[in-house]
Amino acid sequence: MHADQLSVSHTMVGMCSRTAPQALRDDLRCDDLEWHRGHAWAFEQAIGLVWYYADSNPAMSRLGRRTLERIQRSPL
Repeated sequence: MHADQLSVSHTMVGMCSRTAPQALRDDLRCDDLEWHRGHAWAFEQAIGLVWYYADSNPAMSRLGRRTLERIQRSPL
């Protein structure tokens, strides 16, 4: 690990992923419609990453797949 990297445990990541959506909604003061629209936008962007970069940039394509997985697990 480099000096400028942050060490984050899997437990911390799991806690953040479970609490972040509601905390983010509270911080942004968005209603249900805005939250659903954000989910749709993230979904659309991730789908584009998956197919567009499948051959030319596999890492970016994987980012799209991970985003889709997170969207599926995220509460609406």
